[in-house]
Amino acid sequence: MVNNDECKSRSWILEPTRENLDLIIAEKQQAVDDVVSMGEILDSCRGQMSAEDYEILKKTLDYQEQSVQVFKEEVELYFRYRFFCMTKEPDRFKLLIDSLQRCERAVEKLRGYDPVQADTAMSLVSNIKSLTWVQCCKTFAAPKGIV
Repeated sequence: MVNNDECKSRSWILEPTRENLDLIIAEKQQAVDDVVSMGEILDSCRGQMSAEDYEILKKTLDYQEQSVQVFKEEVELYFRYRFFCMTKEPDRFKLLIDSLQRCERAVEKLRGYDPVQADTAMSLVSNIKSLTWVQCCKTFAAPKGIV
């Protein structure tokens, strides 16, 4: 049996607070920054490798950078949705929509590298859009007697 104490000890981060959201986003941004740094290292080594090797590695790192960027945006989108549903912060809807739009742009950039992965990534965006619409109906319309 697997000991899951590490996961239990970090479960607090799932609480939808601004502080936790900032920590999650910063962690994912660090992953993006690390891939960018790898690209900078590759660029500094360009003169020490064949043009063919450089192009292969550059293309791979560009793809990885965009994949990691999409992952960062999708994680933020998921947690922004949780924040939207579980808090009454006045700007929560705007933050969610801004995140959704950034995620869509990142997925579209990924499409140039891998259309199949982009389609898969876009399914989360579509699901969050649908869930947000339903939640908005419950949150904003029901109290007014519209639903």
